[in-house]
This record gives sequence, C-alpha cells and structure tokens, in this order.
Amino acid sequence: MGKIKNIYIPETHCLSQSDGELYIEGENFNIVWNCETLYTDLPHIVRMVLEAREDTNNRIKEQLKDLML
Repeated sequence: MGKIKNIYIPETHCLSQSDGELYIEGENFNIVWNCETLYTDLPHIVRMVLEAREDTNNRIKEQLKDLML
C-alpha cells in the first residue's frame, strides 16, 4: 500500500452516520470515520480547534489595533 496523501477539507457538503461510521462528503472527497475512534479523539480535536480559534481572534485584535493608530 502506498503512502496516504494529506486531504485538505475546505468545507463539507454532507455529514451522515450509519452503522457506527461517520461519513463526511466534500466536493472532491469522501471520508469514512469510525465513530468510536472519533468519540475518544474528540476532546483533543476540540481543544486544538479552540486554540486555533483563539490564535485567529488574537491576530484580528492586533490588526484592528494597528488600524486605530
């Protein structure tokens, strides 16, 4: 089996669940994710997403400060 390439997900078009699997569909991709694995990983994923969001908020605040000068 060859190396799996990274998949960038700019947006999703459809989310569904069946038989313990989460289906994520986009324009050029389909992902099937085991729900049990996702459930155990979810706290870590949410923490990282919230950290990224905080970084974005801080960057925007700094940009707004620069505009006010």
